[in-house]
Amino acid sequence: LRGFDLREHELKLLDVKLDGLGGIPVSGYFARPVGAAPKSLPAFLNLHGAGVRSAYRQDRRAAGGVLALDINAHGLENGKPEEFYKELNAGKLKGYPFFGAESVETFYFRGMFLRVVRALDFLKSQPEWDGKTLIAFGSSQGGAQALVAAGLDPQVSLCVAQVPAM
Repeated sequence: LRGFDLREHELKLLDVKLDGLGGIPVSGYFARPVGAAPKSLPAFLNLHGAGVRSAYRQDRRAAGGVLALDINAHGLENGKPEEFYKELNAGKLKGYPFFGAESVETFYFRGMFLRVVRALDFLKSQPEWDGKTLIAFGSSQGGAQALVAAGLDPQVSLCVAQVPAM
Protein backbone atom coordinates (compact mmCIF):
# COMPACT_ATOMS: atom_id res chain seq x y z
CA LEU A 1 0.00 0.00 0.00
CA ARG A 2 2.96 2.24 -0.60
CA GLY A 3 3.37 3.42 2.97
CA PHE A 4 -0.29 4.38 3.30
CA ASP A 5 -1.86 3.23 6.57
CA LEU A 6 -5.58 2.83 5.88
CA ARG A 7 -6.49 2.48 9.54
CA GLU A 8 -5.59 6.12 10.09
CA HIS A 9 -7.53 7.52 7.12
CA GLU A 10 -11.11 7.86 6.16
CA LEU A 11 -12.56 7.50 2.68
CA LYS A 12 -14.25 10.19 0.67
CA LEU A 13 -17.05 9.06 -1.66
CA LEU A 14 -18.37 11.49 -4.24
CA ASP A 15 -21.23 11.28 -6.71
CA VAL A 16 -19.48 12.93 -9.66
CA LYS A 17 -20.92 14.46 -12.78
CA LEU A 18 -18.36 15.57 -15.32
CA ASP A 19 -19.09 17.57 -18.45
CA GLY A 20 -19.20 15.35 -21.50
CA LEU A 21 -19.42 15.97 -25.22
CA GLY A 22 -22.90 16.20 -26.67
CA GLY A 23 -24.47 17.29 -23.40
CA ILE A 24 -24.42 13.84 -21.79
CA PRO A 25 -22.29 13.90 -18.64
CA VAL A 26 -19.96 11.30 -17.22
CA SER A 27 -21.83 10.14 -14.13
CA GLY A 28 -20.34 7.93 -11.46
CA TYR A 29 -19.12 7.34 -7.94
CA PHE A 30 -15.55 8.30 -7.11
CA ALA A 31 -13.84 7.13 -3.94
CA ARG A 32 -10.45 8.03 -2.57
CA PRO A 33 -8.63 7.62 0.71
CA VAL A 34 -8.49 10.94 2.56
CA GLY A 35 -4.98 12.06 3.40
CA ALA A 36 -3.14 10.12 0.71
CA ALA A 37 0.10 11.74 -0.34
CA PRO A 38 0.39 13.31 -3.78
CA LYS A 39 1.41 10.85 -6.50
CA SER A 40 0.95 7.86 -4.17
CA LEU A 41 -2.06 5.91 -5.47
CA PRO A 42 -2.97 3.86 -8.54
CA ALA A 43 -6.20 4.71 -10.34
CA PHE A 44 -8.96 2.26 -11.25
CA LEU A 45 -11.86 2.80 -13.68
CA ASN A 46 -14.73 0.30 -13.48
CA LEU A 47 -16.94 0.01 -16.57
CA HIS A 48 -20.38 -1.60 -16.81
CA GLY A 49 -21.76 -4.44 -18.84
CA ALA A 50 -24.85 -3.92 -20.99
CA GLY A 51 -27.95 -2.53 -19.37
CA VAL A 52 -29.17 0.56 -17.62
CA ARG A 53 -28.20 1.10 -13.99
CA SER A 54 -26.63 3.43 -11.49
CA ALA A 55 -22.90 3.54 -10.91
CA TYR A 56 -21.62 1.42 -8.03
CA ARG A 57 -19.97 2.76 -4.89
CA GLN A 58 -16.24 2.08 -4.80
CA ASP A 59 -15.62 2.10 -1.04
CA ARG A 60 -13.83 -1.25 -0.90
CA ARG A 61 -11.46 -0.47 -3.75
CA ALA A 62 -10.57 2.88 -2.24
CA ALA A 63 -10.07 1.19 1.14
CA GLY A 64 -7.44 -0.90 -0.62
CA GLY A 65 -5.45 2.24 -1.38
CA VAL A 66 -6.77 3.07 -4.86
CA LEU A 67 -8.42 6.05 -6.53
CA ALA A 68 -11.56 4.33 -7.79
CA LEU A 69 -14.17 5.56 -10.24
CA ASP A 70 -17.21 3.62 -11.43
CA ILE A 71 -19.24 5.24 -14.20
CA ASN A 72 -22.63 4.23 -15.48
CA ALA A 73 -22.57 3.74 -19.22
CA HIS A 74 -25.27 6.27 -20.05
CA GLY A 75 -24.47 9.40 -18.02
CA LEU A 76 -27.58 8.94 -15.86
CA GLU A 77 -28.23 10.19 -12.34
CA ASN A 78 -26.87 7.76 -9.76
CA GLY A 79 -28.68 6.28 -6.79
CA LYS A 80 -32.21 6.46 -8.16
CA PRO A 81 -34.76 3.75 -7.31
CA GLU A 82 -34.39 0.57 -9.38
CA GLU A 83 -37.70 1.35 -11.13
CA PHE A 84 -36.15 4.51 -12.63
CA TYR A 85 -33.53 2.46 -14.48
CA LYS A 86 -36.01 -0.27 -15.45
CA GLU A 87 -38.28 2.31 -17.07
CA LEU A 88 -35.40 3.78 -19.07
CA ASN A 89 -34.27 0.30 -20.13
CA ALA A 90 -37.78 -0.55 -21.33
CA GLY A 91 -38.42 2.88 -22.84
CA LYS A 92 -36.04 5.64 -23.90
CA LEU A 93 -32.92 3.42 -23.89
CA LYS A 94 -34.52 0.22 -25.20
CA GLY A 95 -32.32 -1.04 -28.03
CA TYR A 96 -29.59 1.58 -27.38
CA PRO A 97 -26.82 -0.63 -28.88
CA PHE A 98 -28.34 0.08 -32.30
CA PHE A 99 -29.02 3.81 -31.89
CA GLY A 100 -27.35 5.86 -34.62
CA ALA A 101 -25.57 2.81 -36.10
CA GLU A 102 -25.81 4.22 -39.63
CA SER A 103 -22.88 6.54 -38.98
CA VAL A 104 -19.73 6.64 -36.85
CA GLU A 105 -20.69 10.22 -35.95
CA THR A 106 -24.14 9.31 -34.59
CA PHE A 107 -23.45 5.82 -33.20
CA TYR A 108 -24.55 5.58 -29.56
CA PHE A 109 -21.30 3.96 -28.46
CA ARG A 110 -19.27 6.92 -29.70
CA GLY A 111 -20.64 8.99 -26.83
CA MET A 112 -20.08 6.14 -24.40
CA PHE A 113 -16.46 5.84 -25.50
CA LEU A 114 -15.92 9.59 -25.19
CA ARG A 115 -17.26 9.40 -21.62
CA VAL A 116 -14.71 6.67 -20.89
CA VAL A 117 -11.89 8.95 -22.09
CA ARG A 118 -13.26 11.82 -19.99
CA ALA A 119 -13.39 9.53 -16.93
CA LEU A 120 -9.74 8.57 -17.46
CA ASP A 121 -8.82 12.25 -17.74
CA PHE A 122 -10.58 12.89 -14.42
CA LEU A 123 -8.66 10.11 -12.67
CA LYS A 124 -5.35 11.34 -14.10
CA SER A 125 -6.10 14.86 -12.85
CA GLN A 126 -6.24 13.76 -9.21
CA PRO A 127 -3.17 14.90 -7.26
CA GLU A 128 -2.94 11.51 -5.51
CA TRP A 129 -2.60 9.57 -8.79
CA ASP A 130 0.86 7.98 -8.95
CA GLY A 131 1.25 8.93 -12.62
CA LYS A 132 1.90 5.38 -13.77
CA THR A 133 -0.82 2.89 -12.74
CA LEU A 134 -4.08 3.45 -14.61
CA ILE A 135 -6.41 0.45 -14.79
CA ALA A 136 -9.46 0.06 -17.05
CA PHE A 137 -11.66 -2.85 -15.96
CA GLY A 138 -14.93 -4.23 -17.27
CA SER A 139 -16.92 -7.27 -18.29
CA SER A 140 -19.05 -7.77 -21.40
CA GLN A 141 -19.93 -4.27 -22.69
CA GLY A 142 -17.64 -2.95 -19.94
CA GLY A 143 -14.87 -5.18 -21.27
CA ALA A 144 -15.27 -3.62 -24.70
CA GLN A 145 -15.13 -0.17 -23.08
CA ALA A 146 -11.93 -1.20 -21.24
CA LEU A 147 -10.36 -2.21 -24.57
CA VAL A 148 -11.37 1.13 -26.04
CA ALA A 149 -9.90 2.91 -23.00
CA ALA A 150 -6.57 1.15 -23.52
CA GLY A 151 -6.66 1.84 -27.25
CA LEU A 152 -7.42 5.55 -26.92
CA ASP A 153 -5.31 6.43 -23.87
CA PRO A 154 -1.67 5.33 -23.93
CA GLN A 155 -1.41 5.92 -20.18
CA VAL A 156 -3.71 2.97 -19.43
CA SER A 157 -1.20 0.57 -17.92
CA LEU A 158 -3.54 -2.39 -17.37
CA CYS A 159 -6.64 -3.35 -19.28
CA VAL A 160 -8.84 -6.08 -17.84
CA ALA A 161 -11.52 -6.95 -20.39
CA GLN A 162 -13.52 -9.93 -19.19
CA VAL A 163 -15.57 -11.52 -21.97
CA PRO A 164 -15.63 -8.26 -23.97
CA ALA A 165 -18.79 -7.81 -26.01
CA MET A 166 -20.09 -5.03 -28.17
